[in-house]
Amino acid sequence: MELLREACKKLCKCGKDDGALSDDSDIPEDTDTSSEEEVKEVQGSKAAQQAYECIKPLPCMQALASDKAIALIQAGELVDYDADTQIFEEGDPALHVYIIVRGSVSIRVMMPELGNDPIPVQSLYDGQVFGDAKIAAWKDANAPPPKRKGGARTQEDTCMLRIPAPAYRHALGLDTKTNGPNQTGGNTEGNDEEEGALLPEVRRKVQALLKSPLFQGAAASTLVLLATNLQEVSLRHDDVFMEIDQALQACFLISQGYVRVSVPAVDLEANLGPAYDDASRILGSGRLPHHGPALGVTSWKKKKREKKSGSDLLSRFNLSKGEVPVFQLGMRPLLMPTDSVSSSATPRPSRLITRLPGNPRRGSAWHQSLRRTQMVPYLGGTPSDIELCFLHAGQAFGLQTLLDKQDCSYVSSCEVRVQSSEAKILVLTPASLLYLNESLAQSLKDKVGSMDDPVMSPERQEAEQMADELIDGSEIIRCGTGVAEETPLPCVAVCGVGTLEEESVGAAVHQEFQVFKGDGPEAPVWFDLLGVVQRSWEDLDQAMARCRTMVVCPPLGLSDRRKVKAMRDGLKILLDSCPSALNRIVILSQIGAQAGGGGFNVGSFFGVDFKSGSYGSLEDEVTVYARKRPPSQPLSVLVVRAGDQDVRPGVVQVSLNEESGKTSPETVAAAMFNAVLYGVNANFTVLDRRQGRRMAWGEVLLPCVGPEVWRKEVPDARKAALFVQQWASTFIDGSFRFGMKTPMEQRPTPSGCELRFRPVGTPSAKTMEELDEGGLEFLAELAPDGTQRLRCRRVAYSAKAACA
Repeated sequence: MELLREACKKLCKCGKDDGALSDDSDIPEDTDTSSEEEVKEVQGSKAAQQAYECIKPLPCMQALASDKAIALIQAGELVDYDADTQIFEEGDPALHVYIIVRGSVSIRVMMPELGNDPIPVQSLYDGQVFGDAKIAAWKDANAPPPKRKGGARTQEDTCMLRIPAPAYRHALGLDTKTNGPNQTGGNTEGNDEEEGALLPEVRRKVQALLKSPLFQGAAASTLVLLATNLQEVSLRHDDVFMEIDQALQACFLISQGYVRVSVPAVDLEANLGPAYDDASRILGSGRLPHHGPALGVTSWKKKKREKKSGSDLLSRFNLSKGEVPVFQLGMRPLLMPTDSVSSSATPRPSRLITRLPGNPRRGSAWHQSLRRTQMVPYLGGTPSDIELCFLHAGQAFGLQTLLDKQDCSYVSSCEVRVQSSEAKILVLTPASLLYLNESLAQSLKDKVGSMDDPVMSPERQEAEQMADELIDGSEIIRCGTGVAEETPLPCVAVCGVGTLEEESVGAAVHQEFQVFKGDGPEAPVWFDLLGVVQRSWEDLDQAMARCRTMVVCPPLGLSDRRKVKAMRDGLKILLDSCPSALNRIVILSQIGAQAGGGGFNVGSFFGVDFKSGSYGSLEDEVTVYARKRPPSQPLSVLVVRAGDQDVRPGVVQVSLNEESGKTSPETVAAAMFNAVLYGVNANFTVLDRRQGRRMAWGEVLLPCVGPEVWRKEVPDARKAALFVQQWASTFIDGSFRFGMKTPMEQRPTPSGCELRFRPVGTPSAKTMEELDEGGLEFLAELAPDGTQRLRCRRVAYSAKAACA
């Protein structure tokens, strides 16, 4: 760096002295200044040459001719920037080109949809150039300079060579070119002029993009910024760039060389029988690679075959006299070189050793083996793969990655292998389209949508078309609605405090059921938790006889533990009067009611019940009663927790976990009613939020039915339903466990499939509907907001299995 700085100082001094001589008008005409000018010119050339030798190892200088590189150094100046210094802002005029000598620079672009701060899109390091795209496209020197599309900021202390725009164009010899209207082919010459202003690396990328059908009709000036920022991968012959079943992360465009796209060949040995293998060994082709490590013929086998007569060989292959067995199973390169090999070369390899296509032959030069075109039939061996096509410069694969913001919907079905001596591949991502104008980016997307991806094999494309036709014509695949289904409502016993004329959550829940069921035998029945102690057992038994569900709605936020304990005593009396047909209890509780549960209970050790008079004691009373019920009379318990009720109704939020917040009385009453209506079987917390998307109760409570254990958005819900059905029929069966301790039984459903556990020893006469040890159900749904998804929820859990 010190030598470079000294050389730049000398160069700058020579430039200033030359300017002083040219501007000094007081020098007499007879003064001989030619010798001084020649000295200054020689000194400036030496300084520029010295500076060039210092920065010659930089990649940008290696890509330029030495005369143009020296001209750029003479035109520029060496400047230093501190860390975190703004070089130019987005929208500033493009007045300079920058070459990083040492340090790093971050290129940032404003994206209003992501915020007010610029977003870093690229980091540049030693030897890289930036700021040249707009200057290269600046054709008219009289026009105002173009604007920057991004800003640049140093990431550390950075030293750069700053070149003014006119000097940059003059150093590269652009000012001598004209593009007047009288010239023929003005547009072509304009593109040539623009490309000539670029560094060779960028110019080569632009030319490769122009060859691609994706950018057909685009001007070179619109691709300069894209080419400058594209990543390029360099490969050598026989490098595997992409394997089968590899995920596609970007679109890859070949800028130099060519690649081969292939798929594995079908194993033909099973169809040809043992005679195929024997014939290949006799004819000197060796065993197939997957037969074992021995590719040649062992000595004892040679001796054994030498004893056989010719008649035995003819009879073995069903040949007439004079015929020989020949198997032409494809074309491969010559096993032996056709040209003569010098005596100093290595010995000729054995004919019994097979050689993979593309590998150089021993004793021959690399380029001769690589470019050999002479082919002969390969005898006795099956081709390792099937060639689909060759991709040359300008062709691309992985096209759908430019359309999808998420992962590509398919993986590579082919192997991509380099066939030329070297190849270069450009990496295009959806973020790369930001370097294009909107019309060109939209045109590219339209072209991608109408093109076939070379790495998606024709078999896969045909299979996808057949799958689409099968799904469209199928009547058994019906996606779910994404909303919980209503269940039949039996007679409900609503338990609260006070009378129905008073304003309370219990009275509001009773009103909901009254409106839904109307007056009749199944009308809801009201019970006062504090007044049931005054009613007779006969009266309670008669009132509870027709009830099949109980909804307990105690007032929340009570600090009087004696009143809560009185409600618990009334609830206990009601539970004793419950009929055996009552199979469900929904109880309202407060957030944090069970916060002190678990661990060692000191109170019970000393005979003191600290939990008495709390909302947790109400939950315990119900759950203990449910556990005491016999298996023939199962009882499910659902706990709905709510927060403080001093809040107005807002956006309803339901969570399977306990969260802090507030809940309005109206929301609590609606949650209790809809939990019974939609058959919710998982405890949940209901809250009111100020922000969010308002949804119907059937959609809000959907995760609580089952409950839901997993969900994921999918591109096509009907394909997802068909996939899970085929997956379940393949891997889940009563006779196979595949690592599971308990066997499972599966059956398809209109929107997916259902899996249920069938423990060992379960009677075979027990149908799948009678299995109650638990299971999973996969559901493909079309959500009300238009998204398509696949959900998984728990099913077939009896009260005994849930308690276990």
